[in-house]
Amino acid sequence: DAELAAQWLGYFVALAGLGWLRQVTGSLWPPLLAHLLANLALALALHATGPVDPGSLGSGTLALVAATLLAAAALAWRKSRGGEAAA
Repeated sequence: DAELAAQWLGYFVALAGLGWLRQVTGSLWPPLLAHLLANLALALALHATGPVDPGSLGSGTLALVAATLLAAAALAWRKSRGGEAAA
């Protein structure tokens, strides 16, 4: 089933990202905080909008989601290296 495969790929990417964050920061706190914030954001989004069908999203929306994820990863990497994050 394609939906199940996509779900497991998403889990793998999320876990790999949290593992990477643990590796670069040397602490469990950043990935634990990231996990907490992701779960909170998902709960709030589902409460506000209901379930989302990714297949119905336009390519612009998907590109925006991808850009947001890349920006978050870059910010986490910068912070892990001791850089100041722009507010």
